[in-house]
Amino acid sequence: MAWSYRRQVTFPETDASGRVHFTSVLKWAEEAEHQFLAEKGIAVLTPEGGWPRVGVQCDYRLPFAFGDEFEVELVLAQMGRKSLRWSFRILNVSSDVAAEGEMTTVFVEQGEATEIPQAVRALLDE
Repeated sequence: MAWSYRRQVTFPETDASGRVHFTSVLKWAEEAEHQFLAEKGIAVLTPEGGWPRVGVQCDYRLPFAFGDEFEVELVLAQMGRKSLRWSFRILNVSSDVAAEGEMTTVFVEQGEATEIPQAVRALLDE
């Protein structure tokens, strides 16, 4: 099931052409991931570690400009022993897919990828 939220494109997310800079879309997907984890009570970053990205892929289909509204849909597509694979879609106000992709994160403690704790798995399975 997809988790989603809406917001508008801010000026700093655009480039000299007035369109959204391609990196902004990846930041929106990461922002959605962080909000999802926070709602589940899972820390994104602790003194012991966090969830760094180890892979990302994105296809861009439609442009956005300053002030445009969009919706981010996020799905936890796969939970491995040490990693999470997220699928995301960025939709415009007409619900057209403007961008879609995947990102993979690993659970890190003390600088090393490690197994996702059972308590975190249980929260993600809810």
